Amino acid sequence: MTRHLPMSGPSQGYVLKAEYYFSQEWFDAEQKNLFGKTWTFAGLESQLKEAGDYLVVDVGFHPMLVTRSQDGRLNALHNVCRHRGAKMLLECGQAQGISCPYHAWRYSLTGDLTHVPQKSTQFPDLDNLDWALLKGSVEVWDGLVFVHTDSAAQPLPQWFAGLDERLARFRPSRLQEIDVRVYPMKANWKFFVENHIDWLHLYYLHSNSLKDFSHDTGELTQHGPHWTSFEDAFEGQALDAASRRPSLKEIPGLQPEDSFIGAHLIFPNLALLTSPASFALVKVRPSSPETCEVEIRTLAMPGSSMPNEGFSELNQVMEEDRSAVERLQQSVRSSAFSVGPMAKRWEESIVKFRQAYCGYMDL
Repeated sequence: MTRHLPMSGPSQGYVLKAEYYFSQEWFDAEQKNLFGKTWTFAGLESQLKEAGDYLVVDVGFHPMLVTRSQDGRLNALHNVCRHRGAKMLLECGQAQGISCPYHAWRYSLTGDLTHVPQKSTQFPDLDNLDWALLKGSVEVWDGLVFVHTDSAAQPLPQWFAGLDERLARFRPSRLQEIDVRVYPMKANWKFFVENHIDWLHLYYLHSNSLKDFSHDTGELTQHGPHWTSFEDAFEGQALDAASRRPSLKEIPGLQPEDSFIGAHLIFPNLALLTSPASFALVKVRPSSPETCEVEIRTLAMPGSSMPNEGFSELNQVMEEDRSAVERLQQSVRSSAFSVGPMAKRWEESIVKFRQAYCGYMDL
């Protein structure tokens, strides 16, 4: 049975079957074949300053840990006890070792098995060296920690290869977190990601909330499966932080073209929002076939704070997006649901996202 169909219309690409947005079977396949085989944003390196600090993150079906061990190194470990397979740590925190609450097996921060209760009587032949935690991969991109389930994963710089160097100039490692908020969505995660890289909807869905921006000047650039996009304000609408957001400090070292507003995607589910004074990480977490959570972590220069008007503008845009993607979810089971021709320029990113997605899902 054909699982994807060539699109008609100005832009050629793929239309995903409607069931891919609500099927539990397909959702499970995504956890294994997509999220389990790509790099996942785990958190900020600033959360791992001291030995014993650790992050907990689910990567597809894989519970993972990132630890800072006594030697100063970061370690990616499967958060699954080697005895009976229980998930061990549930929340990010600080510990001198890893202990499974089920039968009290203990591991070092590098994953070595260090203690087995009643070993001499119940496990006389057990060799601790054979039962270390399984390892993944962890790498840091300018203060952002990424984890992979595979210990021999493609190096992160290769995964990021081609991403616009303009992103590197923001240097998130020198920024601090000033706001975190989570938006629950009654929609499949792909609907939100596609909405994020959909330039066409800016003209209409956000005609009031983003009225200061000239969408016609948009620059959309593909980098492998990833995307960067920037847009300028209308003439006379200042984008500098001092005039728009006095409580936000300009990020030094940016070029004039970086004064544009940016909306980017690190495939498959990490969106970025950039401005001359902020760098926001938007992680789209699938929670079920028809729901997801959108976590937005905003970074800015030390001493900055998010102004009240910034909260209200962000909330307005997010509520508009929530309404759109939930409307899609409400109709996706209808026999009348279909996808027509895609805009030649402003929806090309969606077509390319689906092509990359199909590659991982073996379609």
